[in-house]
Parts: sequence; structure tokens; C-alpha cells
Amino acid sequence: MPQDGVEAFQRILAQATVPQIIVSTRDVRILQRYARELFTLFIKDDHADEGAPGEHSPHVQAASLAPRSELEKGIQHVWQTVLGLNQLSIHANFFEIGGDSVMILQMIKLIHDRFRVTIPMHLFFQKPTIAGFAEAVSQLQMGAVGQDKMAELIRK
Repeated sequence: MPQDGVEAFQRILAQATVPQIIVSTRDVRILQRYARELFTLFIKDDHADEGAPGEHSPHVQAASLAPRSELEKGIQHVWQTVLGLNQLSIHANFFEIGGDSVMILQMIKLIHDRFRVTIPMHLFFQKPTIAGFAEAVSQLQMGAVGQDKMAELIRK
């Protein structure tokens, strides 16, 4: 399959007349249609007569809404701030509720500032829910504490 990638890359380079190129293993037309549908849902949501903009989301499930720990609560707050949502289930998928790569960069900064842990970007793809993300952040925090203690022991 690596040869397929090389051939695709060569075809892309041959199309130098286009300003942007998307390479995806999924049908881009379906992704575009999905993005338009999400955008329409959020526009309708923002203009709803009930409550404040962004207050209600089709992805909020009342039974799974509440964070189970302070870490989940903090991460939920960051996600709500960046995504502009007032309610957010800890089981909602980041990308299904409108998350994108620019938002990921904002969240990496905010989470680093709040929890003092460096988050790799790929973590959002591997753990796209608050619950999964909190678990991964907890492991990163424990690893950082372990490294600090190891460095302290080495210095002694």
C-alpha cells in the first residue's frame, strides 16, 4: 500500500493549478455534506427560542452529562468554552459536536495552562470524548510526576 500513497502524492503534485487539495480515505463529498448538516444544526440551535445560544445540543444526553471527577469537570469546562456550548456530555464525540484542528490547538494550550500537562494532538483522535480524554490526561499527569520523582532521585 505504500506505493498507493506515492502515486497519490504524485497525482497531487501534478495538480499544481488548484489552491487546496484534500487527501482522505473517506469520500470527501460525504464529509462536506456531514459538515453542512452539523453547521445547520448549530445555526438552528443558536437561533432556538429556548434558552441561550448553544445551550441545547443534539449530542447532549442528560444521563451521561455530569462529570465524575474534578479532572473531567475541568476538561468539560475547557471543551465548553472552546466549542461554545453550555451543556456537554462527557461521552460526546469532539468531532461530532463541531470540533476541528484549530479548536484542538486552543484546547492544548488551555489544558496545559490548567493541568500542567503537555497534550499530543493525536490524543484528540484517539480519545475524542471528555471521559476518554480525562483518562489519558490522568495517565500523562502520573507519567510526569513519575519522571519528576525519577529526576529527583537521580540528582541525589
